[in-house]
Amino acid sequence: MAADYPYSQGDLLASPNTYMYSSYCGEAFFDAYASDRMKFLEVPNENIKKHVPALSKLVSADVLSVFFLLDDWKPGEKEDLAEVRARLSSCVDDDLETDTVLRAMLVLMAQGDSDSAEDVERCLAAFAKQFELRKKVFTRYHRGVAKGFGAADHFVLYALLGVALGVSEYPFCDRKQLDFSRLNVLLKVNDFLSASFESLTDDLELPLSLLSVRIELHLIAKLRTLPDRLGTAFKAACGVPL
Repeated sequence: MAADYPYSQGDLLASPNTYMYSSYCGEAFFDAYASDRMKFLEVPNENIKKHVPALSKLVSADVLSVFFLLDDWKPGEKEDLAEVRARLSSCVDDDLETDTVLRAMLVLMAQGDSDSAEDVERCLAAFAKQFELRKKVFTRYHRGVAKGFGAADHFVLYALLGVALGVSEYPFCDRKQLDFSRLNVLLKVNDFLSASFESLTDDLELPLSLLSVRIELHLIAKLRTLPDRLGTAFKAACGVPL
């Protein structure tokens, strides 16, 4: 029996992880990691289909098709990009509502909006930095995604951030090198989601969390072969050979 994966145990809201680098534990660590992430692969893709209209507004068709094996669906109605850019601008000009800004970032990434690429990257880097500092995602942040305030127990915000981090790195093999610092933040966000798995509600919290972890596994597999049973489960869930 694999040992517990140490970074997704307990109440991470009350006692966040504080490490900067994990200690080396050999093959046993990867077995524990595999056991931890398996639960995100064991949720049937059929359970996701009712959420596709909402998901397809935030995530591109190719990403949804790859990671949820969803072919028989229609993309959601596209939002007006000028309005979405205006929502993103709150990240720079004012104290911001995290949900609004993260959703705007995802819409702009999903639609491949080159005009906002620099602003999206700037905001995402700021969110990643704040998560590394506090290991929490707050409902509000000061201008420029500075210090967070408000509640930190809205699981959907962690899931939105995880998907944004993952989607930003997903095509790295085609256009750039993988950003290891960003992957590191994604792992920590997903550790939080894993620790909170039983509390994830059956609305966008769960499907977004599943997507965040599945993209993480895809990126990890590019660096190292996953443990056999995790790789087999990933292929079964996503149809992607690793």
